[in-house]
Parts: sequence; C-alpha cells; structure tokens
Amino acid sequence: MTDLRRTLSMIGPLILAIPAGLAGVELLLRGRLAVGTTLLGLAVGLLALTWFLGSFPGLRGILVGRHTGGGSKSGEE
Repeated sequence: MTDLRRTLSMIGPLILAIPAGLAGVELLLRGRLAVGTTLLGLAVGLLALTWFLGSFPGLRGILVGRHTGGGSKSGEE
C-alpha cells in the first residue's frame, strides 16, 4: 500500500517535470546549452526533492513545524 501511495504522489511532479525535461532536451539539441541544462536540472531536482521528502515522512513534519513556528511537544515555552 505504501508503494502505491508513493507512486501516486509522484504523478503531480511528473506532470510538471516531463514537459520541462523534454523542452530541456530539445533546447540542448538545438544548441542552447544554458537554458536546456537549466530545464533538465530543474526537472530532475523537482523529482529528487519529491522523492526525498516522500522517503522521510518525519522530515516533512520537521520542516512544516519549523516553518509554522511549532515543534514544541511539551507544554513549556
């Protein structure tokens, strides 16, 4: 069940990363190295970040807790 959920959670980033990656390859083939490399890097980075955050669910909670100012489990301030 976890693998299915993880696979389904990658659909959104894939919808964004595939066109960016294909555009990057197309631009690389046309000789526009800077833009093509940037698009490929962004596509791979998006997928890597999504996979990394999905692999460590505690990391997502830590990042959200730090961003919202929470994270204190005890009643003390």
